Amino acid sequence: KALATARLLELGFDVLLSDADAVWLGDPWPWIGSRAGGQPSADAGDLPLADVLASNDMPDLRRDGQPDSVYNSGVAFFRASPGGRGGRARRFALEWANRTLATVPPRARRQPCMHVN
Repeated sequence: KALATARLLELGFDVLLSDADAVWLGDPWPWIGSRAGGQPSADAGDLPLADVLASNDMPDLRRDGQPDSVYNSGVAFFRASPGGRGGRARRFALEWANRTLATVPPRARRQPCMHVN
């Protein structure tokens, strides 16, 4: 998952990951923003500026970013940098892939491996 994401970013594609068990209750593009999409929602804040967006496993948004919160790779967005090679999002995906491959057993802990400093 992470290596495929890095490769698509290198080719200049934005990547939206969504596990088969994820449910979309609306169109995410007005919130995410995309070079190929329309205008971002006025309520989107700085989300359209982010290189990487990931969901987490915390149902309480006030706990987002706490040490015990875990990013969830089931719904994540990676923005390719204009001008090529994927930029920061690609570097993040490669670090995620390296951490995932280094776990024992490999791929066992994909979610915590997304915590890249």
